[in-house]
Amino acid sequence: PQAGPRGGPPPRTQQERARQAVRAGQRVPLPVVIDRLRHQTGAEYVDAREVTDAYGRPLYLLRFRQRGRYFDVPVDAETGQVQR
Repeated sequence: PQAGPRGGPPPRTQQERARQAVRAGQRVPLPVVIDRLRHQTGAEYVDAREVTDAYGRPLYLLRFRQRGRYFDVPVDAETGQVQR
């Protein structure tokens, strides 16, 4: 496991690991991705979680609602690019 901030203990939760990766410049901050997609789609943000793709790369899976319908948008957590 990676050491925590300032050489402390390794992060224990997924959220702690995600925050550490953002601080290290290895992930695009989730609020940045959410704001960009809200503006691009005009949809209401509902939820997000971090998953991995078939190659082990981290993805944000964001859920939005528009006109009563829900849709998910997978986003590469390292680049911020929407995955199709």
